[in-house]
Amino acid sequence: MAAPARIYGKRGSAWALGAAVVIGLLALVQLWRVFSLRMDYGDVYPAYSTHRADPMGAQAFYESLAMMPGLQVRRHERNIMELNQGNNTTLFLAGVPDTDDPMEVIRAAEGFVLTGGRMVIAYYPLSGVYWKEEQERAEREKTREGESEKEAIQGEKELYVNIKERWGFEISGKAFSEKAQKIFVNKKAEVEELPDSLPWRSASYFEKLADHWRVVYARDDFPVIIERQWGSGSIVVCADSYFISNEALRKERPTGFLTWLVGPNTQIVVDESHFGIVHTPGLMDLVRRYRLDLALIAFAVTGLLFVWKSMWSLVPRHDAAYLKQTVESENVQEAFTGLHQLVRRSVPVRRLLTTCYEEWRRDFAHDPRFAPAAHNDIMGLAQDTENNAAALVARYKTMERLIKERK
Repeated sequence: MAAPARIYGKRGSAWALGAAVVIGLLALVQLWRVFSLRMDYGDVYPAYSTHRADPMGAQAFYESLAMMPGLQVRRHERNIMELNQGNNTTLFLAGVPDTDDPMEVIRAAEGFVLTGGRMVIAYYPLSGVYWKEEQERAEREKTREGESEKEAIQGEKELYVNIKERWGFEISGKAFSEKAQKIFVNKKAEVEELPDSLPWRSASYFEKLADHWRVVYARDDFPVIIERQWGSGSIVVCADSYFISNEALRKERPTGFLTWLVGPNTQIVVDESHFGIVHTPGLMDLVRRYRLDLALIAFAVTGLLFVWKSMWSLVPRHDAAYLKQTVESENVQEAFTGLHQLVRRSVPVRRLLTTCYEEWRRDFAHDPRFAPAAHNDIMGLAQDTENNAAALVARYKTMERLIKERK
């Protein structure tokens, strides 16, 4: 019974492996579903990204613009230096941190504006607590900073530039004394379509403005939104990004202000690359472009079927009785094979029929049902000297017929 145990052991292992593969595939499908739900909700993206659908995102702003007739809206998920000329285009950069940028990036942004583009930069909102701690940290560092450190940093400034120094403004902040639950900033520019006030969340403001800047909104005489014309285009800098968030569009919805930000341009570009969301073309882009999804699925299914076929046979399983019978038949066949080999080695061809006759005569010659004439005929056939294969077979069949012809 070793063979059935071996067969069942193989098939048991195959079924266990198949079950493990199925469980693994189900786990991957479930993981992909959870990941897809997270991606749809968008909280894996940074705040003020147009991919986010929660209150901190800007998906509603992006989709609202996309539904406006006559506007062409798209996300920019490549290097910002790949921007085309800014003619008839408005570029939004929301949730921007106050950091230095490479000189080549700054020049690309300036080239976009000089060729007729409108650039809207909205800084990430910072609280009054942050500015208080930042001021204390700056004072501590000022006392420890030496002349050698200033010289070491000088080389980096040639490669990295802060737009504040280059464009002529500074950003600062303080802990305002808040008396109302909702904070608003007031209009300072004489622009008819702008609302008189805007909802606000940041404690940041601008100072040390160059003469070419115009204050559009201010908070207690602290500028928070400024604008300037540059070449054929314009730049708008905001100290907060709350007004384009999903939460702001749901609660306050400053439609006139957002329309003014877009301007007269019909092409709107929302930048996502400053969040680190950069799309690099690869194999899957080619698959989607040429609609090869079904081909990939077909290859995957074919591979799974091949693995399945390799693990176990597609022939239905037999029960234990059938396997036992099969093994016994194999044992009988092996016994006959051994007897055949023994006879071939022990009995010469010329004596094969004679030996058969002698064995028959020893056991059945005295049986009264066999006539004496039959004995003589059978003996004569056995003692014939013609030993080719055809003659032996014919004589053996004749002997077998005579034996069967009884009284």
